[in-house]
Amino acid sequence: MSWPHKIRVQVINRSGGVCEGCGKREASDIHHRQFKSRGGKDIIQNAILLCGFGNNANQGWCHGRAHNDPEAQIDGWTVASWDDPKSKPVLYRDEWVFLLDRAPWIEPMGQVSF
Repeated sequence: MSWPHKIRVQVINRSGGVCEGCGKREASDIHHRQFKSRGGKDIIQNAILLCGFGNNANQGWCHGRAHNDPEAQIDGWTVASWDDPKSKPVLYRDEWVFLLDRAPWIEPMGQVSF
């Protein structure tokens, strides 16, 4: 899926080009945490840069896992249609965070103020 240029730049800046799931591999594929088919919007809180591409779980990379592993919803990599990605934490490189729409772009769960 194509993302608006502004969101793409923000996600690349936030991630440093490294997978926001595992933190171990270079990544270039921005994943909709709440799939477009579930009403997901092109907002930065719904975007996560994951290694791998497409929906192939057999490759062992994070993007395939996000589409095929039930744990991905527990980890916040996917968000149900009835949930709001803005308020759902995500397991970001082994740390629970909220994704923000402003710098510093991520906030550890215990420090978020709404």
